Amino acid sequence: MTPTTTPRLAAILAAVALSAGCADAYAQSIARDVARDLDRMDSMQGVTVEEHISPEGPVRRSIVQARPWRARIETLSPASHAGELFIYDGAQVTMWWPQQRFGVRVRGLPAPARAEVRTHIERFTRATMDAYAISLRGDDDRVASRSTYQWRVTPTHKSPYRHRHTVWNDQKYPVPLRMTFVDDEGAPWYGMQFESVAFDQPVADEAFAFEFPENAVVFEWDLASPGITLEQARARMNFPVVMPTHLPAGHTVQKIVESDHCLPMIAVVMNRGASTVLLTEIRDMGLTQPPLGKSVTFGGKTGVLTFLGTFATVTWVQDGALLSLSGNIGYPELLAIAESVK
Repeated sequence: MTPTTTPRLAAILAAVALSAGCADAYAQSIARDVARDLDRMDSMQGVTVEEHISPEGPVRRSIVQARPWRARIETLSPASHAGELFIYDGAQVTMWWPQQRFGVRVRGLPAPARAEVRTHIERFTRATMDAYAISLRGDDDRVASRSTYQWRVTPTHKSPYRHRHTVWNDQKYPVPLRMTFVDDEGAPWYGMQFESVAFDQPVADEAFAFEFPENAVVFEWDLASPGITLEQARARMNFPVVMPTHLPAGHTVQKIVESDHCLPMIAVVMNRGASTVLLTEIRDMGLTQPPLGKSVTFGGKTGVLTFLGTFATVTWVQDGALLSLSGNIGYPELLAIAESVK
């Protein structure tokens, strides 16, 4: 996510002689502006096209977002993944893979307060500005019939999965309508572009409703349930229970929750206000095909990184367990957490 207040950001980029304290104050001001502008957005609906995440070609997804922080993302193509769903309805997350008749439901996830969301956006924006040098390249490009600002984003230091990229942000809302990433050799790494988009249009509540078919296999967690200790988890699970040894500042392991399913499974909650991090663990039984996403390697492990709106998920197998780490923090931070899991 990048700021849209062009004069203010341009001033920061030009003011190379500013003291560190003054530059920090400007960065904080921009972070507040981004949070304020996003807070004004009532809804967004559109279709995205993603590149370099599937050997079957471009991936098209429909996206619907609406207050209070609800989201629905459905895969339209390729045909082998059509109908896959990610839904947050303001109280629970639902995921559905129709080809495998397999679903996941995580309850006990009430929408965060507006102040918590603004704090999360400010924190995310500040972290982005600390990690990247951002320069304005133009303000006359149009994406999905919308006027945009084009930004060049370059990592300020070498770090795994912090890639050079270009972002086309909507001029009214700080929402990326197009992004292109290149790897360290300059080869295309990932691309996303809105094919169509509309803001602040009415969205029916039914858009966030979904019921699993009766013959579906569904894994469920209720994060409002009482937690268990790490010792209890290791005694009750039929796989090696692992934990992250690195978390972003302010994040801690808040709770370990057993699944409602008959199979032994746990979810490790590591949130900080509206900044969410969740790790699910289950014995690897080969029940599902790999998710649709970008193949990544981190700390000698290989997994699949999936982008779902403001969330990212990395899934991998480790020591006979199937692990899935999700969060609305930056994907490099998510991969750093995954690398530390042991």
